[in-house]
Amino acid sequence: MLEAGHRLEPCIAKWFHDKNPLLPIYDPGEYTVIHGEQDYITSTPDRLICTRPIDGRHDRLKPGTPPLEIKCSFNYQTAKQWATQIPPAYQIQLQQQIYTLEAEHGYYAVLLEGYRFKWFRQDRNDKFIATLVKRCGEFWDMLQNRTPPPTDWHKETSKALSRYYSEPVEQSVELDHTLWDAHEKFQNARAEIAKQKKIQDENANRLKAAIGKNTVGILHDCETAYRWTKGKSRRLTLTKERQ
Repeated sequence: MLEAGHRLEPCIAKWFHDKNPLLPIYDPGEYTVIHGEQDYITSTPDRLICTRPIDGRHDRLKPGTPPLEIKCSFNYQTAKQWATQIPPAYQIQLQQQIYTLEAEHGYYAVLLEGYRFKWFRQDRNDKFIATLVKRCGEFWDMLQNRTPPPTDWHKETSKALSRYYSEPVEQSVELDHTLWDAHEKFQNARAEIAKQKKIQDENANRLKAAIGKNTVGILHDCETAYRWTKGKSRRLTLTKERQ
């Protein structure tokens, strides 16, 4: 997927230019933009809306040059996110590029499912950028001081802890009394999950038994249906689409 996206970049850039012939497009290659005041905030735009700099020197790019970011979305579900707007995660990326380039706006060109083309313009959002700069500064300070972030429920936190403590030592440690609350919440949550799992499995089996040898069971509202897929491990899925 990644290689396909890189190979399609020039085609998507040309497609964007065909739709916007008055906008010149320049490919900066392997180019990192570093903000003048916060050198820890950088960006690597795919293309720039400008003519080729004199002698190809990027240091001669004018401040305010808009970025053009190029994406490929081959999956149907992810392509749906681009139906009417730039997905939030990609808006963050573009706002950071706009900030580092001191631009007033930027563009996205995206190829959906390998054949549908869409492009978007996004204006500079100074209120969001202020939050972005603040959060980046806080994160950079934590890196500089080697301060770990607070533990939370995110999967990334679990992965980070597993990586950081990847080589355990066979010894015990006395836990602080403040962790008794964590112990109780963990045990209560685990018991509740086990209870809800039994309820889920029982009612899934009721639905499967009612569907029987069929693949779809439609409830009385004629819109809600369950599909029990074929195969050794038949999977029960809920759909809200009208049958």
